[in-house]
Amino acid sequence: MLQGIKYIKEYSDIPSRCIFAGDCQGKPNLLQFIEDNALERYVDLAGTMKQEKLGQYYLFADIFASRPVVLLEAMAVRCPVIAVRSSGIEDVIQNGYNGFKTEPDIAVWAQRIITLMKNPQVLHEMSENAFLFSQKFSEESIAARVAKLYIKILRELKEINNACPPAKAFTVKAPGVDEED
Repeated sequence: MLQGIKYIKEYSDIPSRCIFAGDCQGKPNLLQFIEDNALERYVDLAGTMKQEKLGQYYLFADIFASRPVVLLEAMAVRCPVIAVRSSGIEDVIQNGYNGFKTEPDIAVWAQRIITLMKNPQVLHEMSENAFLFSQKFSEESIAARVAKLYIKILRELKEINNACPPAKAFTVKAPGVDEED
């Protein structure tokens, strides 16, 4: 991703800043890359943060690029997502609608970011589409789908029970046991 930030810095005049949340073992290498490529004005390594603070960062972001785990969270706060094609994003990103899927090519990935940054109307449309798409996965939406599924299953069970003849009641007596025991 830092290669992509470097590309954006070199091939566009768009003012931008990339904030990385979380920590990793390779942080010294990241810091060295940032320094070697004069990216200090373009990159912040924010470190580990609580979920509430992370949500605030999502709200201030125009574009979001990350791993599949958090794509829907970003979309829920109207951030279109740009990600390299992988199995985790195929069902989440609708290319050109709520974000972009790219090949693992830094230039292509960075060009998609530049495209959105240079076209506020397209960015706005994708932001709204990202939000609308994310609502399919909100707690309320999922709860409603689960409730519909339960109702469907209960109706099917009722139909099955209505189709079966009623069971006849009978009593089994064990030898040598009186009814009053």
